Amino acid sequence: MKEKFETNSNSNVLFVTENCNNNCIMCCQPPKRCNDFNYCFEQNIKLIKTAPRDVKTVCITGGEPTLAGDNFFKLIELVRENLPETEIHILTTDVILPI
Repeated sequence: MKEKFETNSNSNVLFVTENCNNNCIMCCQPPKRCNDFNYCFEQNIKLIKTAPRDVKTVCITGGEPTLAGDNFFKLIELVRENLPETEIHILTTDVILPI
């Protein structure tokens, strides 16, 4: 996990968890079953709050970031509040489509 974001980097990452509910054959991050949600959340809050305001992109990833539940949405809100011009990329296999 990185300790700070870089303004011009395309690899600023919020790593949400090592947990995953999929078993994708192409995945380079094998799933683990562990309780790392709170630790990762606290580390990500520090990253967001100390990030330069002109960070271009942030990727939210993991294992499966949506498994963090409410904390997943809180991270998105924190990025929007603290880095309003930053583009957010989310790497997930869980897709919810409007019906």
